[in-house]
Amino acid sequence: RPDEPLSSKFAHRLSLGLFALMFGLCVLPRVHGHPVVLGSVVGAGGLLAAWHLYLHKSGRPLSVLKNVKKPHYIQMFCHAMIYAYWGWEWRHVYDYVPLLLAQICFAYLFDMALTWHRHGKFFAGFGHIPIVLSTNLFIWFKDEVYFWQLPMLALAFLSKDLLQWNRDGVRRHIFNPSGFALAVAALILIPTQSAHLTWAEEIATTLARPDHIFVWIFGLGLLVQMAFPVVLMSLSAFVACLLFGAMHFNETGLYVFVDTAIPIAVFLGLTFLFTDPATSPSSTAGKLIFGFLYGAAVVLEFKWLQTLGRPAIGAHAVVNLTYFDKLLQVPVLNLLVPLIDRLGRFIDTERFGFDLNVPRVRYASVGVYALVFAATLPSLTAHPGRDANFWAERCERGTKQACLSLSAMLGGACQNETFAACDTLGTMYEDGAGVPVNESYAAVLHERACLGAVAKACTNLGVMMLEGRGGPRDATKAAGLFLRACDGGDGDGCQNARSVYLGGGGGGVEVDLGRARELEVKAHALYAQACDSGEREACERKQAFEGLASPR
Repeated sequence: RPDEPLSSKFAHRLSLGLFALMFGLCVLPRVHGHPVVLGSVVGAGGLLAAWHLYLHKSGRPLSVLKNVKKPHYIQMFCHAMIYAYWGWEWRHVYDYVPLLLAQICFAYLFDMALTWHRHGKFFAGFGHIPIVLSTNLFIWFKDEVYFWQLPMLALAFLSKDLLQWNRDGVRRHIFNPSGFALAVAALILIPTQSAHLTWAEEIATTLARPDHIFVWIFGLGLLVQMAFPVVLMSLSAFVACLLFGAMHFNETGLYVFVDTAIPIAVFLGLTFLFTDPATSPSSTAGKLIFGFLYGAAVVLEFKWLQTLGRPAIGAHAVVNLTYFDKLLQVPVLNLLVPLIDRLGRFIDTERFGFDLNVPRVRYASVGVYALVFAATLPSLTAHPGRDANFWAERCERGTKQACLSLSAMLGGACQNETFAACDTLGTMYEDGAGVPVNESYAAVLHERACLGAVAKACTNLGVMMLEGRGGPRDATKAAGLFLRACDGGDGDGCQNARSVYLGGGGGGVEVDLGRARELEVKAHALYAQACDSGEREACERKQAFEGLASPR
């Protein structure tokens, strides 16, 4: 039964159990293996223990009320399933589970102390877990600054308890707790240029790794949308993203989100982040307006955040901030809910029987969303913008935004361990093809691709090293890279290694005519093989093979 009183013994057992689990997690390598993570968990646990002890010693009464609600455990299940599928493709997620558990303990203990201190009562249920899991679906702080993760969660619960208003005759929190904490974090990270201290960009890109992640999230979303009147918010946000994206393409000839109609992290946000029934409109038309504004804001914020990025400097990567595009608008929309609801009640779709609280209307709306999703799924998973040639052609014509989009697409693919993309992006920075020349960063990208078994990247890095570009000149290391490329099947690697052993590299590499001859034969064979496969450049190299000795 909702709000059923529980015994005071239950409260003490619960808090002791949570403290035991929180401190017990410290024995795991993932926690004690990094001093900042360990210090953060132990420090937060110690402060919470002191707060609980103070409240207990003060004699302040605490009543615990059972608060098990269907939305909470359905959301908890859906979030857990997202982590499970995502983690299968990015194992860093599974490695992070002990820290998630520590945060869940922190959330319960912090909220218990806060509500005990302010109201003398605590609502025990599953509601804390979705707040933790949804927050972590968008921002994790890295280990060296993990101490910020727990205050971000504390902010979510503080906003829930302190920032309230009367709406529809009920006292309720103004802001979506996760959305508020994430937006505040983003508003601090962006101007302080501290986003690199989080895994936010990696989260946004690695979410796309599972092959069927759009269908997975959509299917999980159906569980929520069939049970609760939220589907029109997701549907209208989805349509708004598609509509504004189409308008952008008609105006510029370029795709706004580069390689998909809607990024997977945005799709996650419009399915599970901003749709909290407690902080969204109650009228059916209001839900449509609320969702449409969210989707429109995503596109506008994406374009704005593009302008706040920074090109690669030295060996430091590009700064991209567009992954915050689904966070900043949530608290603003929460504040607009009374106004949106007023407009929704003026439109009053309920008078025509179109009321999401009626199950058959809700099911029909879910059916419409499913049809829209199915019809547009190819634009999400097999988008024309995924073809690098689309952007390369427009970049060559001098369209600056196309060059930036190409570099962003290649950068995302490189981050997702498509190592050939790292090499291509490295060549762009090496040649200044649509991006500022940055040989130091080009060398970093070529090296990553080379370590990822892209033979051509080893050749490219070897040439840079042989010529002293992007780092100190080192003919010996360059020769090793050429040999690695040659072993990987790159004819240019064999030919450049041949040149070095003929004395073309200098720098302490001994002349070895026998080795040079072996490499010459292998280079010729690889060029012939590539030529037979239809590679025009290989045919030209094969024809001009005799007498070539300088690195290329």
